[in-house]
Amino acid sequence: MKSEANKLLVATVKKLLHHKGHPQLMKLISNTHPADLAYVFNRLTKQDRLEFFPLVSNIETAAELITEVEPLVCRDFLQALSERQIVNLIEYMSGDDVADILDVIDDEERKELILTMMHREELATTQSLMEYDPKSAGGLMVPDFLALAEDMTAKQALEHLQEDAGNAEVILYLYVVDAYHHLVGVMSLRELVVSPPDRIIRDFMIQQVIRVSVSADQEDVARLIARYNLIALPVVDANNKLLGVVTVDDIIDVIRSEATEDMMLMAGAGDRQVEELHPGVFDSVKSRSPWLLPGAVTGILSLVMLYISSEYSLKHLGWILLLPGVLILASIIASQSGAIVTRGLVLERTNFARSFAVIRHEFTIGMVLSFAWSLVASLSMYLLVLFDSSALQSTMPTGVFVLLCGMTTWLTLTLSTTLGAALPIAAHKLGRDPAAGSGLLGSAMVYSMVIILWCVIAMIVF
Repeated sequence: MKSEANKLLVATVKKLLHHKGHPQLMKLISNTHPADLAYVFNRLTKQDRLEFFPLVSNIETAAELITEVEPLVCRDFLQALSERQIVNLIEYMSGDDVADILDVIDDEERKELILTMMHREELATTQSLMEYDPKSAGGLMVPDFLALAEDMTAKQALEHLQEDAGNAEVILYLYVVDAYHHLVGVMSLRELVVSPPDRIIRDFMIQQVIRVSVSADQEDVARLIARYNLIALPVVDANNKLLGVVTVDDIIDVIRSEATEDMMLMAGAGDRQVEELHPGVFDSVKSRSPWLLPGAVTGILSLVMLYISSEYSLKHLGWILLLPGVLILASIIASQSGAIVTRGLVLERTNFARSFAVIRHEFTIGMVLSFAWSLVASLSMYLLVLFDSSALQSTMPTGVFVLLCGMTTWLTLTLSTTLGAALPIAAHKLGRDPAAGSGLLGSAMVYSMVIILWCVIAMIVF
């Protein structure tokens, strides 16, 4: 229902823009949530965006709209705004959003000019956030949070909340610090409200705080928030000094981004496709070409191996005819195994301590699945030879040939399942994204293994 409503909203906005119905459009904008306006904004043409944006009369709505649009849309649109317009917008954004906005501006001179035009307090916060990797906890954190001193009474803490709660991103979690601003505890707003006014905070705060290092990768942050069902996660430096909080809304964007990245890695679409779904032709070709190399190597290897073994395999036409089907099955069964193991690694359900057990488990599954398909292969070869005896031109008995086809199919598919499970684990152990190991590289290695095995057995047996 929401999707249909958004599509209708986009169509209505485009129609009003086409007919210059600005008064009606301004009324529609004032009654629409900024996130829905951002959805519309992403789907407008560049010219329509330039006409639409000035109609957003509320500066706070305009600022939130900009923070919600897709990064590439934001980058393109900001080029049409003056530095003063950008500064006016970021005055209504939180520190982490300001850092994200400046991060999409490619022109360093323009970025520096914007920084010099900002208020000194906002400038200090933004510059400190820009020092961190955008994909780390420091790059995701919000510096606007509430910290209570451990020696405060409950009454003093509530008074402090009344004074400063408006500047905090999250107040459901109240973080407690010592005199040196070290994180020492946490409590909920409910616990504070129901506590006796003269009770000291350190006496009823939770001392075991789930926290994350400022340098932690965004995937680790996402895992912690998901594991402990948190709304926010405190970020600390090496000395346990509280620096900020990462909120769950930022983590939703991270999860979507990481899922897209893994999908593109498995498809071999390249890094450029992660940033932009439909980049230019040249960028797409440049991004995808390196990932075709494993396929090219596999193709050359196949050519060489089939040529070497042709003297033997051509005497058994059925042997060659069975190979394409086995290759397809091997690729599918390896992809299934690789996807399951990759997901386990990403969710930390698979670790190196039990990686051998995981591979053994997939090997067992492969043995069972492969047995069923080996019977299909044997039956297919039997029917083929029965229908056309030229498919078996040597003196090898039909029964032996059929059995050999079935056993080789079983061995091939079992090894493919095992290889599909082992590659993501190996990639992860080498510090690479496990999705890369279960993607095109994994498929190329499975294809190579199958063809080599098939040709070697032909040369040995035939």
